Amino acid sequence: MNRHHAFVIEAEAEEGIEVAQEWAEKELGMKVQANPDVAVMRYGLLSVEDARRVSELAAGKAFAGDTKVVIIAATRAYHEAQNALLKLFEEPPPGTYLFFILPSLGGLLPTLRSRVQILDVKHSV
Repeated sequence: MNRHHAFVIEAEAEEGIEVAQEWAEKELGMKVQANPDVAVMRYGLLSVEDARRVSELAAGKAFAGDTKVVIIAATRAYHEAQNALLKLFEEPPPGTYLFFILPSLGGLLPTLRSRVQILDVKHSV
């Protein structure tokens, strides 16, 4: 089965992180608590430098298994930072799953949006 590997979640940081972790547990069968292969990175404004660090982290091999999950939560992201993530989101390393969490998808570049699947957050109100 060819599973999608790059996702965007429209949510506040902590809610989005929870959704991404639940997805990894359910879809990948991963234990996310205290797992070195689940990286959560939180940013206010995601810069190009931050995006490069994310790419470097994603490029490394998984520690405990064959699968790695990288969760990036940001309040906002510079367009240049999103451009710096394009290649990573288009062709992540094998076994790497990416989640990009933003409070609003309004600022998401169309080029990045075209490379990801948008995960719906089910609001239980």
